[in-house]
Amino acid sequence: MTRAQTAEELRTAITGRVNALDNVHRLFVQANWSGADLRTLIAGELAPYRQREDRNATLSDPDIMLAPNTAQAVSLILHELATNAAKYGAFSAFGGHVRVDWVRRDDGVPVLRWDEGGGPAVMPPARRGVGTRVMESMVHGQANGTIRFDWRPEGLLCEFSLPVA
Repeated sequence: MTRAQTAEELRTAITGRVNALDNVHRLFVQANWSGADLRTLIAGELAPYRQREDRNATLSDPDIMLAPNTAQAVSLILHELATNAAKYGAFSAFGGHVRVDWVRRDDGVPVLRWDEGGGPAVMPPARRGVGTRVMESMVHGQANGTIRFDWRPEGLLCEFSLPVA
């Protein structure tokens, strides 16, 4: 599911998605296959982007344990958001930052919010890319949730809910 222009771009896209799944499966092993801690999952996905001093990622605090299927969906969604931020958004610019917040609604459903700022001006894409389709597929198909994208000039805001936790 990628529109890579070269073999190297295809390899990079596939490797990134496989690595995201590998990371979440490592968390499953640590938790005896019962699920994955959301904060640990997010920190792992953002680790490569947080190593540079000119980039920043802030995470919120509540502990939420995700069931394996939900954790896999979150892992792939975060991978797509981080890859997009590195190519076009907050992680592509000096001083760019991402804030990831999450809460559990009164009905128990986790809601995550990805909020970029400090990067280049953002415009809505001309077409739905592969990353957007992957995220929508994960949220709608696998987790029966909702996802919303807001391409604000200051950065992408993405909010999604995942009923199965």
